[in-house]
Amino acid sequence: MTNPSEPNPELQKRNATLVLILVGIIALGAVVAFNYSVVLKRQQAEEAQRPKFEHRIEQDMDFLNEEGEPFGLANMRGKVYLISYVFTQCPSQCAGVIESVKEIAAEFPNEERLEFVAVSLEPDVDRPEVLKEWAKLHDVDNAKWHFLTTPEVGETKGLHDFMTEGLMFYRVNKIDGPEKYEHDPRVALVDGSGNIRGFFDLLDLQAPELERASLKTQINQLLDEKPQRGPWLIWLVVIFGGVFLLFGLIVVNGANKRRSAGVE
Repeated sequence: MTNPSEPNPELQKRNATLVLILVGIIALGAVVAFNYSVVLKRQQAEEAQRPKFEHRIEQDMDFLNEEGEPFGLANMRGKVYLISYVFTQCPSQCAGVIESVKEIAAEFPNEERLEFVAVSLEPDVDRPEVLKEWAKLHDVDNAKWHFLTTPEVGETKGLHDFMTEGLMFYRVNKIDGPEKYEHDPRVALVDGSGNIRGFFDLLDLQAPELERASLKTQINQLLDEKPQRGPWLIWLVVIFGGVFLLFGLIVVNGANKRRSAGVE
């Protein structure tokens, strides 16, 4: 009969194996946690350099493009794009915005993900055929540009409300004189997920080159932006941690049962 007070070589061997297993589990968990912390810090550093989120486009609106085809901003998902206000009877400012955006576009001649959207603030006048001619006049008659108006006349207020409330552009005001409207001259930079990442006044009289340089930098950052990896890494750590903990509890419970059986 085995004396319970004497060392049990088999039990000692199992205990040593158990310790090694637990040490391995702890070490593996530490490696996963360390790697996650490294990735998280890198993402935080990258996030500080990314264009900030200004607003998320939660709604959409039915438009017609310059070809008379149905169009919505949902068509732009997956694209990085610039969107601005225009109207074809604008005597100066709108043409200046388009020319400035063309200069930006010229910096990215082969970038298929970058496109450009211009929304008419005077849709009753700017029907698709009018916008198409105006696009040709300004030499932007290509597939990367989209000139939008409402499907029907009489929808001007709804369009203005959408641009103000949905996209955070300044409200349009009708004024006397050749300009006709006081409207937002800025362009908005939108990422592939429908987030507005910044507004830029390319006609800024004080520092236009700074505005354009900033816009080009942020476009490059969005085009290079990679999907966030944080969420799946968090779940990976949680799952591995749960598996390791469960396995450890099973091993410890089995060892305790064997130890009890050995004592008895």
